[in-house]
Amino acid sequence: MIKRPLYTIVVVAGLSIMTGLLTGCGGNVRCNFVSQNMASIRVEPTDARSIMLTADECYWWVDDQGRLNLAGQGVQKSLLGSAYDREFLISFILTEPSQGVGKDYHLTLDSVRGYIKLNNNIYRFESIFGILGSENRPDNRLIASYRCNIRIQSAKLLGGWSNPVQFLIFGTLQATPDRQTKGREILRRTEEDGFERAEPRIALR
Repeated sequence: MIKRPLYTIVVVAGLSIMTGLLTGCGGNVRCNFVSQNMASIRVEPTDARSIMLTADECYWWVDDQGRLNLAGQGVQKSLLGSAYDREFLISFILTEPSQGVGKDYHLTLDSVRGYIKLNNNIYRFESIFGILGSENRPDNRLIASYRCNIRIQSAKLLGGWSNPVQFLIFGTLQATPDRQTKGREILRRTEEDGFERAEPRIALR
């Protein structure tokens, strides 16, 4: 009998349930998750696939340190109450924005933070390393593509977080200016529960 890490199975199953369920307004994010578990693999149903979460709300702004910030979220309200709402939040803190057509950024430990809520289950993730490329568009819009290795953890019933499991995320986003500070609130939420960022350690390629 093949033994499989239970936590990896739970994460993949949870993300699968959320696929395509998140909607909002203003900008968008598409984020694909691929397990990097090289110790075991499910055959049927297989986990050799990507799982995409989407958000229809994404904003950009430049903070007081001159860094480009991006943050997106998608929420599906439940008829059973707020405890059963489904949410996907993701934020990026980069170096200074491009003054031209676009720019590539290397992503490191403090670049990306994320939050996923599925019914009563909470997952958080943070970047390890990766890359994001951005391009400026008319009307102050910004588009980007990214690829990043992350660590994802789930909240334990009695407090604390599970051991991290590595995933690859990749996707695209389109962001609009954060005129009503909604993006700043999204970013703040991605840094809660001990997932705060230190000073960014991101270098331009």
